[in-house]
Amino acid sequence: MDKEFEQAEATRSAKQRQEDIDQINQERAGIETSRIPKTGLLKAKHEERQREKEHNSRLNSQLLSQAYQDAHDRTLRLLNDTEDLLYQALIQSKDDLFRIQTEHETLLDKAITLPNGDKAFISEQGEVYNENGERLEIEDVQAIYASHPNAPSWEAFLASKEALIVANDKHDQLLIHEERLVELREELEDENTPPSMDRLESITQELRDVSMQISPKPDHDVALEVSHTQPVKVPDLSL
Repeated sequence: MDKEFEQAEATRSAKQRQEDIDQINQERAGIETSRIPKTGLLKAKHEERQREKEHNSRLNSQLLSQAYQDAHDRTLRLLNDTEDLLYQALIQSKDDLFRIQTEHETLLDKAITLPNGDKAFISEQGEVYNENGERLEIEDVQAIYASHPNAPSWEAFLASKEALIVANDKHDQLLIHEERLVELREELEDENTPPSMDRLESITQELRDVSMQISPKPDHDVALEVSHTQPVKVPDLSL
């Protein structure tokens, strides 16, 4: 009986020792496997995942930063305010442009019409010009003026033409600002590549510059009233 017990105990001990050896071998195999250098495609994929993980970590850290979030919110509010200002300016600019175009057309309707259909204007010096600024050789200027006593002067035509050019340029510039604000909004609302803190400061300054250039008020400097056209005084050209 004792002999059988000893044999069974020896068998159990041998089995336990083998299990211990197997466990040690498995642990050592795991350590060695982790030490095998990653090469080729596996290494490249591993490095790419590491970079992506670090990039996402930086973005999350940045977005979670209270200072960054506050700066982002301020920039968005400034963008909203600038868009509102631009909207008002575009409405006013469109009204001004329509008014100035109407006044210019009215001026042309009141201008001297030559037999060939060309519009003509008499300057304060008594010289006659067409719409293109070409000086016309007119023998009897007084006779022409007598038939068009309320015709606008050459100087009035130039002022009206300049006002129309300025109004068109101003409206075109506002449209350029509108396109730029659309681009800035897309950049600010891009969740995949949010702008850095430095970029937010740059956008803020750009929005301030745009706001300074936008004026929703009527530009009285380019307004031209032609409802009461003063007749030009033609000097006596008789010899």
